[in-house]
Amino acid sequence: MDGASPPPSGLRFAGLINNLDCGTGLVTLKLGDIRQRILLTIETRGLPLGGCAGLPAGAWLEGRGTPAFDQPRLLIADEVRLRRPAANLAPGGS
Repeated sequence: MDGASPPPSGLRFAGLINNLDCGTGLVTLKLGDIRQRILLTIETRGLPLGGCAGLPAGAWLEGRGTPAFDQPRLLIADEVRLRRPAANLAPGGS
């Protein structure tokens, strides 16, 4: 055995959609002070009818993904689920 192991699969992610770029499929989720980059692909299960464009900014998104081989801080979304709209925040809230 060479000590290398395959990347973990099925890692969970969840957070509010903070930034969405449907041209690249990149979504940034925010959960408190933590930000997670998620890559949506044509193979991502659970996307709404409009695909990436059907994901509203500020909505809660959760799912499972696999770390990108060359960018371990990026998860490639295997499946997603839109759970609930974000709570209304007072002006200036985060």
